[in-house]
Amino acid sequence: MPRKIYKLCVSYDEAGARLRQKVAEGVKGASDFVWQASFRDLESAELPPGDGVVWVYPVFMQSGRTVTETLPELLRSLYAERGLSPALEFRPVWGAERTWNLGVWKSLEKELEQGASLLVVAHGKSLRGIIKNLKGISDEAISEFNLPTAVPYVFEFDEGLGCVKDYFLGDPAEIAKLMEAVANQGRGS
Repeated sequence: MPRKIYKLCVSYDEAGARLRQKVAEGVKGASDFVWQASFRDLESAELPPGDGVVWVYPVFMQSGRTVTETLPELLRSLYAERGLSPALEFRPVWGAERTWNLGVWKSLEKELEQGASLLVVAHGKSLRGIIKNLKGISDEAISEFNLPTAVPYVFEFDEGLGCVKDYFLGDPAEIAKLMEAVANQGRGS
């Protein structure tokens, strides 16, 4: 019998709900239901059933070692209240303190080779570095790339880990408005 897999996206608080929703949409399969919750006020009733494996997607807009170290303990405690002890598998998330370098790519590469879907959460400058390296674009081109806040940017890879497709996840018209807003931030009003 195949094991049951449940998916849980957790943001730090409701301020991260928009990004959490986009991530949930991105990880949802055709027949999946993805649970969403806020770390700050997480309750047992908000968690997926505990009779299988729970894939946890921590969606934190700011890096927070305390939160990411506390989340597994909190989830185990909440499941224990219901007399359950599911396997918790945390899906890889790289925080804002990381920079693009060979060590990070090797970590990403290892996960991708195993067929994982990865979520990278970082500040704009770090994300631009990743995008620049994966797409092989110039310093000038990346400096003109307007990366809207909290809009997932997806890369799809072939079996040799070559980038075959990249795109923003969401409504193209809304993303265009957000990109324009980012471009206008540096201009005088």
